[in-house]
This record gives sequence, structure tokens and C-alpha cells, in this order.
Amino acid sequence: MRFSHARRGAAAVEFALTIAPFLILLFGIINCALAAYAYGFIAYSAQQAARFAAVHGSLSSSPVSADEIVRFVDARAAGLKRDHLSVFTNWNPNNRPGGAVTVQVEYRFFFAIPFAPLPPITLTATAARTVLD
Repeated sequence: MRFSHARRGAAAVEFALTIAPFLILLFGIINCALAAYAYGFIAYSAQQAARFAAVHGSLSSSPVSADEIVRFVDARAAGLKRDHLSVFTNWNPNNRPGGAVTVQVEYRFFFAIPFAPLPPITLTATAARTVLD
């Protein structure tokens, strides 16, 4: 009788010792998936923003500015914190046809893993296009 009672206590201790590493692993997998999503978004948005800037050069009917590129990316930032998102646009030499436009999108990703504080990482993607019109 005493042995079965002690065995139930051992199961509770084993559970307590294994649940913490299991949860850290589970939250780590979830956070890695969220980081992969964030990187996929910023890579895609950098490409789309560069394309948007390339087809809206200074001679087009609706030329764009760097602020409009930021708004273009922000409007599509589903599931990301906009205050951690940065967009940088550079035209070389200018926004005229034949010039180059480069869009760089950065996102500071903060891990949320209990018992394992990790520093944030900066995800960066850059895309360049030739200004068309």
C-alpha cells in the first residue's frame, strides 16, 4: 500500500521535471516559426515596395516618395508590430527612368520563450529595381 502511494508522488515529480524543458522546446518552435513568417514578410514586402517605387518614378502620373513607400509596407504588415518595422528607400542617382531604387525593410523580432530570455534579432531584407517611368 505504501509503495503505490509513493509511486504516484514520483510521477508528479517526473512530470514537474519534464514539463519545463518541454514548454521551452514548444515555445522555441513556435517562436522560430514566427521569426520565419516575419522574415518571409519583410523579404516579400521589400520586393513589392521596390517594384511599386520602380513603376511610380518621377515621370509617372503618380510619383512616390519615401514616405509613401513606408505607408505601402505598413499597410501590408499583417501580424507584425509596426513600431518594430523600419523601411529605408534610396534612389540612385534620382527617381528618374533608368535610375535605381533600393528598398530595405528591417524588423526587430523579440523572442517570447519562458525561462529562456533571448536578445531580440534584427531581420533585414533588401530589394533593388530600375526605375521604369
